[in-house]
Amino acid sequence: MAKDVYSTATTGTTWTKPAMLSNTIIIKAWGAGGGQSATANGGGAGFTQCSFDVTSVSTLTVIVGSQGSNGGTGVGGGGGGFSAVKNGATYLFVAGAGSGG
Repeated sequence: MAKDVYSTATTGTTWTKPAMLSNTIIIKAWGAGGGQSATANGGGAGFTQCSFDVTSVSTLTVIVGSQGSNGGTGVGGGGGGFSAVKNGATYLFVAGAGSGG
């Protein structure tokens, strides 16, 4: 089974369907966790797994969320970024992000 792994935050990386690929793909995605503050951990992010029929799809756009920034004393951490896969302008699915601590 071939795997393409995207683990670096991106605003959109194009994935091109290989000619010899079967017509169904399985995608697993995790949103990015939130950053911590001086007194609280950031929230965990969502996970999703989906199977897609890509018979009529030649490219998809992969979006990988980034970890939320850490805060400090009296400053909360930032929220993480969502991860998603799009076909053109249509979101096929989204893995939610974690909140800041």
